[in-house]
Amino acid sequence: MKINLEKNSESACIECDPNAVCKGGNNVGPSAGYWRLNETADIFVPCSSEEACIGNRQESIDIDIVGECGESYTGIACSGCIEDYAKYAADGLCHSCSDAAWYYIRVALALLA
Repeated sequence: MKINLEKNSESACIECDPNAVCKGGNNVGPSAGYWRLNETADIFVPCSSEEACIGNRQESIDIDIVGECGESYTGIACSGCIEDYAKYAADGLCHSCSDAAWYYIRVALALLA
């Protein structure tokens, strides 16, 4: 599919990025696992995990131009954790800090490894 990232532009259309969901014209957003800075950016940045960046699906009617972050993620490329969440080094995913059992199980497993 051909797209043009500039609204009401007379410039030539380009091919849709393989990491994007394109509905034609400037109706473009990142696929799941990717993030985009703004509506005119033509670079789709891979996220640390597909869980972090929900992105868009081909069957989506409405396109989120920058891509939606997962439930516990925020920031550029959904690389940060929301308040009361932290990344666990072993998997790089955001986990709730209030879940003490999870923390102690992870520490025990890390010590056993």
